[in-house]
Amino acid sequence: MATAVGILYDMGSIVASMEAITPRLQDPKLRPSGEEVTQLHELAASVLQHAQYLHEKFTVCASGWTPEIFQKSDKHMSRAQLAIRTAAQGKIKRSILRRNLVAIYQGHSASAVDSPSVKARKARKAQKGRTLRELDAGAILAWAVSWPPSMWEEMDQLVFNDVTKQMKEAAAGGEPVAEIALNVRDTIRDLGKEKPFCDIASYGHFADEVEKLVRNQRNQHPSKRRRLDENGDVEDPSPPPEPHGGESHVPTSQNTVVAPGLSSGAASPEEALQVNRAPDCRLIDFQPSSEYPETGRTANEKCIKRP
Repeated sequence: MATAVGILYDMGSIVASMEAITPRLQDPKLRPSGEEVTQLHELAASVLQHAQYLHEKFTVCASGWTPEIFQKSDKHMSRAQLAIRTAAQGKIKRSILRRNLVAIYQGHSASAVDSPSVKARKARKAQKGRTLRELDAGAILAWAVSWPPSMWEEMDQLVFNDVTKQMKEAAAGGEPVAEIALNVRDTIRDLGKEKPFCDIASYGHFADEVEKLVRNQRNQHPSKRRRLDENGDVEDPSPPPEPHGGESHVPTSQNTVVAPGLSSGAASPEEALQVNRAPDCRLIDFQPSSEYPETGRTANEKCIKRP
């Protein structure tokens, strides 16, 4: 959680510096040139302008710095963070995503038959949509998968402002948002071919930024995705399967002819010699059997002398 300690220190330093300047202006030995006097006037006016802007900004922000606002915005963000993690895993409510993108990029236009209160309400919703369009693509994606439009459009403005700031920070985390981009890129691309999105330039820019997020994610984590090799063929990074237990499943039988030294069951050199002197033969007549479940067959051999 950020504190105001740094801001207080900086503002205190500015005030101290300005207080130290005042007596220096009254130094009888000070003889500024005409150009220097002009510069002092310009700097004094600039300091006053920045001070007024800072005061206005502080007044606006201070109205939202209350325990009640913080509690409400934290509650919304808690729900959003859960939705972001879920969307990063591929579980996305695409109807909510589409409705949010419509609300953000198309907005709400007032009708001639709308009452003043309805027009004001639509104007507030449209302003929130414009605020969200100014966010980067990652923050917009995170926002669009978090809540339905009916929730954020009706948020108190101060709560909305605080949630927007928190969402910008949450989206800056990178990987969850990049995973969301990977999961929704086809949806984003397809929506760009439909009304109203195909006629909205800002949506086209957003779709391009989503593609960049996807490319960056693949470049940073190539092992997570099946990727294309230099020839454009799909490269499967998984190794070939090894035989079960690290051994080959060769069908065996008590009548199988085995070369000397290859069988761990050879009892003596004499037996091995007898096998070695056996006539040349070939194995025929393999029949299915349940005796060897790994291979589904065994060898019922007939030894036939070669001519």
